[in-house]
Amino acid sequence: MHYPLLLTLMTQLTLQNVSANEIEMGKKIVMEGNQNGGLPCLTCHLENGEGMQEHGFPQLAGLNANYFIKQIKDYQSGLRIHDVMNPIAKALSDEDIKNVAAYFSSLPPVPKPEKSPASEKWNEGKWIAERGLWDRKIPACFSCHGQGGVGVGENFPPLINQGKVYLKNALQSFQRGTRKNDPQMLMRSIAGKLTKKETDAVAFYLSSLPDTTSQGAAQWSVSIQTAPVKTQYFQPPQEKDIPDNEFGKLVRQGRDIFIDTQTYAKPYVGNSLNCVNCHLDAGRLPDSAPLWGAYGMYPAYRAKTKNVDTIENRMQGCFMYSMNGKAPAVDSPEMKALVVYMYWMSTGVPVGKGLPGRVYPVLKDPPRPPSWEAGQLVFEKNCMVCHGKNGEGQYINGQAVFPPLWGEKSYNWGAGMHRINTAAGFIKANMPLSQGGQLSDQDAWDVAFFINSHERPKDPRRTGTLEEAAKKYHDENCSYGKEIHGVKLGL
Repeated sequence: MHYPLLLTLMTQLTLQNVSANEIEMGKKIVMEGNQNGGLPCLTCHLENGEGMQEHGFPQLAGLNANYFIKQIKDYQSGLRIHDVMNPIAKALSDEDIKNVAAYFSSLPPVPKPEKSPASEKWNEGKWIAERGLWDRKIPACFSCHGQGGVGVGENFPPLINQGKVYLKNALQSFQRGTRKNDPQMLMRSIAGKLTKKETDAVAFYLSSLPDTTSQGAAQWSVSIQTAPVKTQYFQPPQEKDIPDNEFGKLVRQGRDIFIDTQTYAKPYVGNSLNCVNCHLDAGRLPDSAPLWGAYGMYPAYRAKTKNVDTIENRMQGCFMYSMNGKAPAVDSPEMKALVVYMYWMSTGVPVGKGLPGRVYPVLKDPPRPPSWEAGQLVFEKNCMVCHGKNGEGQYINGQAVFPPLWGEKSYNWGAGMHRINTAAGFIKANMPLSQGGQLSDQDAWDVAFFINSHERPKDPRRTGTLEEAAKKYHDENCSYGKEIHGVKLGL
């Protein structure tokens, strides 16, 4: 789907409760201002909301109405500081704001005239936008704003069709702390870790969207690579070093399956997840069960299967449980590509040696038993903005940008992540996104318990009663078969 069309569809979703009169009243304020000193919006943002890119005035056409309303109110309160916008926002009533939001959100986005040719700066910005700099806890821009920067919901606005002056100014305002209205301090955390050069590169690249953006993982053509970081962790080979031959072709195919499992291994997936949701940075990130930490440890005996499993068996289990799907055959093209990608990522890994960072951190038992109520508070404060009020995730065109944490589209009761201790370790090291390590151990245990005390797809291993399955396959580290808030889980 083309991004402008997608944005139009997203805009329509925000207009279901907007009347034609509200749009018309909003247009009047945009054209003429109001009687309380509010200047006409078209002065800086023009009649069609396209903004003036060369002066750093952003495009407003097609913005989510709720996002727009929040920004104006944040200008009023001072959470967002701008010499021009603060007094204008204060001159608008709540009704004015709602009407102007209705007008701008009803407009189709206007494609930008500027195009940035591929260059070292463009490639550096592209890498950060698409892949991030995970060694410094900088996730990809598209992790939150959707593939291609089309925007997700009312908290993560579109990045496409904005000019580089505005984008750079926005990043710098988060860096300086003059903008403090980002949910969970996500942008202040991320932007604050970017260098001046990286900030400029990101703005430069994003300003070229959607004209030169790739349309999926398989079409990436990034020519630069982040420098290896001197840590205690194993450093997998860099993607620029994938050989340009048949072997390299299979490595890239495996990478694409891993990142976009929904597209490239669709027949084997039964929920909305991708491999990369649990193994961050394309399977490279330490403390996120990276691929390089697993390959050299197989074949191995596993208590879960009570068998000596090969790496192929291990990945078959991922599809059955984490993906709630069916196992690809060992000799299937998808399995072959994944194994080759994992093999390449593990170049130089000693066989049979457990490397630091190869699994999710193992947390000590919490000071008190995990609490559903405490976990709910942690979830609402730290997780809900991305994963939704009911853990349902957030989607664009049916594809999950933020994965569902429970319910029919999440991992099933046989997945490793349903174990509270496993989830707590992952959360502690990696969540909230870009802020891993910020939660206390107790918070990680509590929110893991809360997340995994909701219903999800059935355990495919179950053949008898719930009680028999709970006794055979589950232990005290999960909520399977237990009654929580009047609901017996696993039925």
